[in-house]
Amino acid sequence: MTCFASWSQYSAWSQQSASVATSTCATNLVLYENLNYGGRALILAASSSVYNLSNYNFDNIVSSFKVGSCAANFFDGPSKTGNQYPGVTSPGTATSWIGSTWNDRIVSVYEPPVA
Repeated sequence: MTCFASWSQYSAWSQQSASVATSTCATNLVLYENLNYGGRALILAASSSVYNLSNYNFDNIVSSFKVGSCAANFFDGPSKTGNQYPGVTSPGTATSWIGSTWNDRIVSVYEPPVA
């Protein structure tokens, strides 16, 4: 897994490694700290992965998201435990406000294998 301090850093890496065959989704899941895709962003790229957001200081702060080309599942417990977010998280989904029930509640993310 690779983490980036900025979008430009990620873009440079993405262009450089585009020809490498991996389990990376064509476009990435991006979680945002604030509604309307504002604040800090966390970019997650690999399918078949479980992400514990505490590892990135991003647990319990997600307010909006954009799902890339791989589906995503959100949980309020670590390692796919607890309740699962009931909203739409299919490929290409963008949600500018996760809603009051799930705001600042996501603790882990699972991106299933690419079909």
